[in-house]
Amino acid sequence: MTSELSPERQNELIEGISQFLVKHDFEDFAHIILQGTGPYGTVIGEYGYMALYPAAVALLGNSGKDLSNLFGFDYKTAADRILTRMDELKKEKEILAKNDKEESRRKKRPGRFSFLLRSRSVSKLESSDRVSLEP
Repeated sequence: MTSELSPERQNELIEGISQFLVKHDFEDFAHIILQGTGPYGTVIGEYGYMALYPAAVALLGNSGKDLSNLFGFDYKTAADRILTRMDELKKEKEILAKNDKEESRRKKRPGRFSFLLRSRSVSKLESSDRVSLEP
């Protein structure tokens, strides 16, 4: 048996799986599962393919067929590619979070003497209100 998936479709599936796992913060769980089952990849891939193929196709349609083919024929390679892509996406996510945190810190942080500026503007408003109230 050979895989019917094109390299482009394999890349799409690996990207989609990796993005889903990183988006929902399942990276650690996925690392445990994929690295723990990696040494038994041929057994898991072949038997998992036979056992889960009907359910995957029934629930996911053509995507289930593609996922079964991806993991069923070369489990170890697919798992390694997913782990690698997940690590890349996780690093990108951490960099974006760090930049957002720094940017929000710069925007929210008032200056040291901002309380003086605020009290001046309040006193100017009070004095202008008094002047405008008098006839």
